[in-house]
Amino acid sequence: MPYFELVLTTRCTLRCESCNNLMQYFDSSSSYTCTLEGIAKTLETLLAKIDSVYNIRIIGGEPLLFKDIDAVVKILDSSKKVKSFDIVTNATILPKPALLKALQASAKGFISISDYTKSPNLDIKLHIHKLQEILQAHKIPHHILWQEAKATWFSPGKIYKRGRDRQGIVDNFLHCQMPCVSIMSHEMIGRSLLDKLESSPTSSIVAPPSKAQAVSFSKASAQSSVGEIFICPIASSLSRLKGLEEFSGDFVSLDSTCDKYEILNFYAKEFFKACDYCHDMAAPKESIPIAVQTSTTLKLTP
Repeated sequence: MPYFELVLTTRCTLRCESCNNLMQYFDSSSSYTCTLEGIAKTLETLLAKIDSVYNIRIIGGEPLLFKDIDAVVKILDSSKKVKSFDIVTNATILPKPALLKALQASAKGFISISDYTKSPNLDIKLHIHKLQEILQAHKIPHHILWQEAKATWFSPGKIYKRGRDRQGIVDNFLHCQMPCVSIMSHEMIGRSLLDKLESSPTSSIVAPPSKAQAVSFSKASAQSSVGEIFICPIASSLSRLKGLEEFSGDFVSLDSTCDKYEILNFYAKEFFKACDYCHDMAAPKESIPIAVQTSTTLKLTP
């Protein structure tokens, strides 16, 4: 594999209105955070099925909120199949000594610092210079993203189901080609379906599944898969916001039947249901200011 993004958590210290990982759509009831055991098993299973991966980017949310991130670094550093990895942080919090020690001992890892000082309404303190000083003192490689004077983001638009036909969805994918394959552990999967059952009146659901059926779905899938490979972080986030069942066929399940040929076929696919949720990728891109903050949780509606 050339590259993938490893999602540890959807919790973040910021709420960027145009986050490409869809953190602005998560609230406390829908958030995802893996366990160390879960993500370790996901990595173990995936790495057993591939020859190597050139780079792994550890993301969130804010990945430094994941308390066992130093252990994840050690897992990646110990695998001969992993050639390099980095951690993307927004510099709102500083790394703990255990993480610094793990990175200092690694010949593969580095830190990518997102510089959001150009945000027009950011009111949380950034520790970019302090973080640089700490990393330099520990001789940990790092670089800064978005530091150019005229740096901007491209607007992802609102995320919601458009109702395109199959060819329209394929065309949207082909115009996007986001090179950001995303991986999550198979944890907290059944909750989205259970939440829908608890929050929706029976009259608004056609043939609603029972809570027992939702739990059964979660347990059955958990027995067969330890994680999933998605085409991008938008797709992986949608799997938690809408439920895996909404996107059947979009992802690779890391289970006992998965092999490297299934992963290769995944890279050759052109149809992903998640691509119907994105704006028109053929339209001209709209430049927007970096990291504009919102105080509300966005909804998957127009």
